[in-house]
Amino acid sequence: MRHNFLSIHNGLLSALLIFLAGCDTPGDAGNHTPPVAAPVAVHSAQHVTSCGDAGSAKRIAQALSLEVLEGMSVAEATAWKPCRNDCNGLTDQVFDTIYDAHCIISIRRVAEYMGAYPSAATTWHTFDKATGKRVLAADVLLANRTNALIVECNRRLRNAVNSERSYWKGEEQELFDACIKETRPFESRDLDHFYLTDTGIVFAYSFDFRHVVKNMEPDGDIVFTTADIRSFLRPDGLLAYLIQE
Repeated sequence: MRHNFLSIHNGLLSALLIFLAGCDTPGDAGNHTPPVAAPVAVHSAQHVTSCGDAGSAKRIAQALSLEVLEGMSVAEATAWKPCRNDCNGLTDQVFDTIYDAHCIISIRRVAEYMGAYPSAATTWHTFDKATGKRVLAADVLLANRTNALIVECNRRLRNAVNSERSYWKGEEQELFDACIKETRPFESRDLDHFYLTDTGIVFAYSFDFRHVVKNMEPDGDIVFTTADIRSFLRPDGLLAYLIQE
Protein backbone atom coordinates (compact mmCIF):
# COMPACT_ATOMS: atom_id res chain seq x y z
CA MET A 1 0.00 0.00 0.00
CA ARG A 2 1.26 3.47 -0.83
CA HIS A 3 1.45 5.90 2.09
CA ASN A 4 2.16 9.58 2.21
CA PHE A 5 3.24 10.78 5.64
CA LEU A 6 3.61 14.48 4.80
CA SER A 7 0.94 16.41 6.70
CA ILE A 8 -0.27 19.56 4.98
CA HIS A 9 -1.51 22.13 7.49
CA ASN A 10 -2.72 25.00 5.31
CA GLY A 11 -4.94 26.38 8.04
CA LEU A 12 -2.05 26.54 10.46
CA LEU A 13 0.06 28.39 7.92
CA SER A 14 -2.74 30.91 7.56
CA ALA A 15 -2.69 31.23 11.34
CA LEU A 16 1.05 31.83 11.14
CA LEU A 17 0.41 34.74 8.80
CA ILE A 18 -2.15 36.18 11.17
CA PHE A 19 -0.23 36.04 14.42
CA LEU A 20 3.07 37.06 12.85
CA ALA A 21 1.41 40.07 11.31
CA GLY A 22 -0.26 41.03 14.56
CA CYS A 23 -3.14 42.42 12.51
CA ASP A 24 -5.18 44.97 14.43
CA THR A 25 -8.01 45.38 11.91
CA PRO A 26 -10.97 43.22 12.95
CA GLY A 27 -12.01 40.78 10.28
CA ASP A 28 -9.08 41.63 8.03
CA ALA A 29 -6.37 39.23 9.16
CA GLY A 30 -8.36 36.16 8.26
CA ASN A 31 -8.49 37.21 4.61
CA HIS A 32 -4.74 36.96 4.14
CA THR A 33 -3.70 33.74 2.40
CA PRO A 34 -0.13 32.49 2.06
CA PRO A 35 1.62 32.90 -1.29
CA VAL A 36 2.64 29.26 -1.08
CA ALA A 37 0.86 26.61 0.93
CA ALA A 38 3.38 24.61 2.94
CA PRO A 39 3.18 21.85 5.54
CA VAL A 40 3.64 23.70 8.79
CA ALA A 41 2.54 23.40 12.37
CA VAL A 42 3.25 26.32 14.67
CA HIS A 43 2.87 26.25 18.43
CA SER A 44 3.04 28.91 21.15
CA ALA A 45 1.23 31.41 18.93
CA GLN A 46 -0.29 32.98 22.01
CA HIS A 47 3.15 34.28 22.98
CA VAL A 48 3.71 36.20 19.75
CA THR A 49 3.40 39.95 20.18
CA SER A 50 1.77 42.36 17.77
CA CYS A 51 4.37 43.69 15.34
CA GLY A 52 4.69 44.23 11.61
CA ASP A 53 1.89 43.80 9.10
CA ALA A 54 0.48 41.22 6.72
CA GLY A 55 3.24 41.96 4.20
CA SER A 56 6.04 41.16 6.64
CA ALA A 57 4.18 38.04 7.77
CA LYS A 58 3.91 36.84 4.20
CA ARG A 59 7.64 37.34 3.69
CA ILE A 60 8.31 35.16 6.72
CA ALA A 61 5.87 32.53 5.49
CA GLN A 62 7.56 32.55 2.08
CA ALA A 63 10.98 32.13 3.71
CA LEU A 64 9.60 29.07 5.51
CA SER A 65 7.97 27.60 2.41
CA LEU A 66 8.96 24.29 0.83
CA GLU A 67 10.10 26.14 -2.28
CA VAL A 68 12.74 27.97 -0.25
CA LEU A 69 13.64 25.30 2.31
CA GLU A 70 13.53 22.21 0.11
CA GLY A 71 13.46 23.54 -3.45
CA MET A 72 10.15 21.81 -4.18
CA SER A 73 6.45 22.54 -4.31
CA VAL A 74 3.86 20.97 -2.04
CA ALA A 75 2.72 18.81 -4.95
CA GLU A 76 6.27 17.56 -5.47
CA ALA A 77 6.75 16.95 -1.76
CA THR A 78 3.58 14.92 -1.46
CA ALA A 79 4.08 12.93 -4.67
CA TRP A 80 5.19 9.37 -4.03
CA LYS A 81 8.84 8.84 -4.87
CA PRO A 82 9.48 5.09 -5.12
CA CYS A 83 13.02 3.97 -4.42
CA ARG A 84 14.91 0.89 -3.42
CA ASN A 85 13.65 1.08 0.16
CA ASP A 86 10.16 2.46 -0.46
CA CYS A 87 11.18 5.97 0.54
CA ASN A 88 9.40 9.25 0.06
CA GLY A 89 11.98 11.97 0.84
CA LEU A 90 10.59 14.64 3.14
CA THR A 91 7.83 13.10 5.23
CA ASP A 92 6.96 15.79 7.76
CA GLN A 93 8.00 19.13 9.19
CA VAL A 94 7.03 21.02 12.32
CA PHE A 95 7.70 24.63 13.28
CA ASP A 96 7.84 25.91 16.87
CA THR A 97 8.16 29.48 18.08
CA ILE A 98 11.15 29.50 20.45
CA TYR A 99 11.44 33.22 21.13
CA ASP A 100 9.27 36.24 20.46
CA ALA A 101 10.04 39.67 21.89
CA HIS A 102 10.95 43.17 20.70
CA CYS A 103 9.70 42.32 17.19
CA ILE A 104 12.26 39.50 16.87
CA ILE A 105 11.06 35.93 16.43
CA SER A 106 13.10 32.71 16.42
CA ILE A 107 11.47 29.65 14.90
CA ARG A 108 12.70 26.06 15.05
CA ARG A 109 12.02 23.74 12.14
CA VAL A 110 12.29 19.97 12.54
CA ALA A 111 12.09 18.11 9.22
CA GLU A 112 11.82 14.35 8.94
CA TYR A 113 12.97 12.36 5.93
CA MET A 114 12.72 8.78 4.75
CA GLY A 115 15.34 7.18 2.55
CA ALA A 116 17.57 4.18 3.06
CA TYR A 117 16.99 5.05 6.73
CA PRO A 118 14.85 7.64 8.55
CA SER A 119 16.55 10.89 9.47
CA ALA A 120 15.72 14.29 10.86
CA ALA A 121 17.21 17.77 10.61
CA THR A 122 16.72 20.80 12.85
CA THR A 123 17.24 24.33 11.58
CA TRP A 124 16.68 27.72 13.19
CA HIS A 125 15.23 30.81 11.57
CA THR A 126 15.30 34.25 13.19
CA PHE A 127 13.32 37.12 11.67
CA ASP A 128 12.67 40.80 12.17
CA LYS A 129 8.88 40.79 12.38
CA ALA A 130 8.67 44.46 11.44
CA THR A 131 10.15 43.78 7.98
CA GLY A 132 9.81 40.03 7.54
CA LYS A 133 13.51 39.77 6.79
CA ARG A 134 15.83 37.16 8.25
CA VAL A 135 18.11 38.52 10.97
CA LEU A 136 21.79 37.95 10.13
CA ALA A 137 24.98 38.36 12.14
CA ALA A 138 25.74 41.70 10.48
CA ASP A 139 22.43 43.04 11.79
CA VAL A 140 23.31 42.41 15.42
CA LEU A 141 27.07 41.93 15.90
CA LEU A 142 29.91 44.44 16.04
CA ALA A 143 32.11 43.92 12.97
CA ASN A 144 35.31 44.52 14.96
CA ARG A 145 34.32 41.87 17.52
CA THR A 146 33.34 38.99 15.24
CA ASN A 147 36.83 37.45 15.12
CA ALA A 148 36.93 37.36 18.93
CA LEU A 149 33.47 35.81 18.97
CA ILE A 150 34.53 33.12 16.48
CA VAL A 151 37.53 32.29 18.67
CA GLU A 152 35.27 31.97 21.70
CA CYS A 153 32.80 29.79 19.80
CA ASN A 154 35.60 27.43 18.76
CA ARG A 155 36.84 27.29 22.34
CA ARG A 156 33.40 26.25 23.54
CA LEU A 157 33.09 23.68 20.78
CA ARG A 158 36.43 22.16 21.79
CA ASN A 159 35.08 21.82 25.30
CA ALA A 160 32.01 20.04 23.92
CA VAL A 161 34.24 17.72 21.87
CA ASN A 162 36.44 16.88 24.86
CA SER A 163 33.40 16.22 27.03
CA GLU A 164 31.87 13.86 24.46
CA ARG A 165 35.22 12.17 23.74
CA SER A 166 35.68 11.25 27.40
CA TYR A 167 32.54 9.14 27.21
CA TRP A 168 33.94 6.82 24.53
CA LYS A 169 36.69 4.26 25.10
CA GLY A 170 38.98 2.08 22.99
CA GLU A 171 37.95 1.59 19.38
CA GLU A 172 34.87 3.75 19.82
CA GLN A 173 37.07 6.66 20.91
CA GLU A 174 39.28 6.09 17.87
CA LEU A 175 36.18 6.21 15.68
CA PHE A 176 35.09 9.42 17.40
CA ASP A 177 38.51 10.99 16.78
CA ALA A 178 38.33 10.03 13.11
CA CYS A 179 34.91 11.68 12.80
CA ILE A 180 36.15 14.86 14.47
CA LYS A 181 39.04 15.07 11.99
CA GLU A 182 36.48 15.31 9.19
CA THR A 183 34.80 18.37 10.72
CA ARG A 184 35.65 22.02 10.15
CA PRO A 185 36.05 24.81 12.69
CA PHE A 186 33.38 27.36 13.44
CA GLU A 187 33.65 30.13 10.84
CA SER A 188 32.17 33.56 10.13
CA ARG A 189 29.40 32.02 7.99
CA ASP A 190 28.21 30.08 11.03
CA LEU A 191 27.41 33.30 12.89
CA ASP A 192 24.29 33.69 10.74
CA HIS A 193 22.82 30.51 12.22
CA PHE A 194 21.56 31.58 15.61
CA TYR A 195 18.40 31.75 17.63
CA LEU A 196 17.32 33.69 20.69
CA THR A 197 16.09 32.43 24.03
CA ASP A 198 14.73 34.16 27.10
CA THR A 199 18.24 34.05 28.60
CA GLY A 200 20.51 34.87 25.65
CA ILE A 201 21.56 33.73 22.20
CA VAL A 202 22.57 30.34 20.80
CA PHE A 203 24.73 29.75 17.73
CA ALA A 204 23.68 26.46 16.13
CA TYR A 205 26.66 24.56 14.72
CA SER A 206 26.55 21.04 13.31
CA PHE A 207 29.47 18.62 13.30
CA ASP A 208 27.64 16.75 10.53
CA PHE A 209 28.49 13.26 11.72
CA ARG A 210 27.31 10.50 9.41
CA HIS A 211 24.06 8.75 10.25
CA VAL A 212 25.71 5.57 11.54
CA VAL A 213 27.71 7.52 14.14
CA LYS A 214 25.23 10.34 14.79
CA ASN A 215 24.88 9.25 18.40
CA MET A 216 28.54 10.19 18.92
CA GLU A 217 28.13 13.76 17.71
CA PRO A 218 28.93 16.44 20.31
CA ASP A 219 26.39 19.11 21.15
CA GLY A 220 26.86 21.93 18.64
CA ASP A 221 24.65 24.49 20.37
CA ILE A 222 26.93 27.30 21.58
CA VAL A 223 25.06 29.05 24.37
CA PHE A 224 25.76 32.64 25.33
CA THR A 225 23.87 34.26 28.16
CA THR A 226 22.75 37.84 27.73
CA ALA A 227 25.68 38.93 29.89
CA ASP A 228 28.09 36.87 27.74
CA ILE A 229 26.97 38.32 24.42
CA ARG A 230 26.55 42.01 25.34
CA SER A 231 30.10 43.06 24.44
CA PHE A 232 29.66 41.62 20.94
CA LEU A 233 26.38 43.38 20.12
CA ARG A 234 25.93 46.48 18.01
CA PRO A 235 24.46 49.33 20.10
CA ASP A 236 22.49 50.34 17.00
CA GLY A 237 21.55 46.79 15.95
CA LEU A 238 18.35 44.81 16.19
CA LEU A 239 19.42 43.24 19.51
CA ALA A 240 20.56 46.48 21.13
CA TYR A 241 17.83 46.02 23.76
CA LEU A 242 19.83 43.11 25.20
CA ILE A 243 22.64 45.50 26.10
CA GLN A 244 20.30 47.26 28.50
CA GLU A 245 18.79 44.15 30.09
